[in-house]
Amino acid sequence: MFGDFLVDEGLISQRQLEEVLQYQKSSKVTLGRFGYQEGMISLKDMFAVLAAQPTLKKRWGEIAVAQGFLTVDQIDELLDLQEKTSVRLGELLVQHEILGFDVVATKLEEYHAVLAVEQASKD
Repeated sequence: MFGDFLVDEGLISQRQLEEVLQYQKSSKVTLGRFGYQEGMISLKDMFAVLAAQPTLKKRWGEIAVAQGFLTVDQIDELLDLQEKTSVRLGELLVQHEILGFDVVATKLEEYHAVLAVEQASKD
């Protein structure tokens, strides 16, 4: 993961990474909210899924499908939307003034180059 790469490079501390990842997680829009905003699920049904989560101990999307509120394709669509709208780690590092934009851009290129080499060695 890019964050671990930055820690290994000595550019950020493990604590900084954990704090930024926690912020990233807490700022993520939930699938239920996206489903409601996209008109895929009613507010009542969204909350029914939330109410069932502690008892069933499953992910929100799994419960929504099992209860017939959404299809697997709709969950996939919501997951794609969630992924597209989440703030990237590099952006957060710049926003929180932990690293500059140029450093993030350069290190991201290096990280992708390392991944490409690792993938090529597996093939």
